[in-house]
Amino acid sequence: MAPVAKVGGLGDVITGLGKALQRKGHLVEIVLPKYDCIQYDLIADLKALDVVIESYFDGQLFRNTIWVGTIEGLPVYLISPHHPAKFFWRGTYYGEHDDFKRFSFFSRAALELLYEAGKRPDIIHCHDWQTTFVVWTKSYLLKSCCLMVIDF
Repeated sequence: MAPVAKVGGLGDVITGLGKALQRKGHLVEIVLPKYDCIQYDLIADLKALDVVIESYFDGQLFRNTIWVGTIEGLPVYLISPHHPAKFFWRGTYYGEHDDFKRFSFFSRAALELLYEAGKRPDIIHCHDWQTTFVVWTKSYLLKSCCLMVIDF
């Protein structure tokens, strides 16, 4: 999500589309991994929430710290997993040997966040292959019919 985490043009799309939908009166919330290489000084009012979000992965439950802030007027949730592999503390967004595991974990944790927060979105917009896992798990966790828009 530009300007805090940008690799190619999709980072601009997330911010631009989110702001355009927000101007039309829609509630737009962004969920991202809490990468160590994000430009945190560009996130307003960043704070950890006092909630426990656990996600099931590799046969066990792992805790996640959820952070909330604002980027260019858009509410953003950042998920920081308490997993020993330190999935998003590697100085890079993707290109790691275990990207499938990293983003499977993130997708599941993001859906757990929506479920635990009682959110029932009409649309979940996912970008790139890293979030395709959402398609497989969304009906189980959210127990609702969501329109899935996935850009590849």
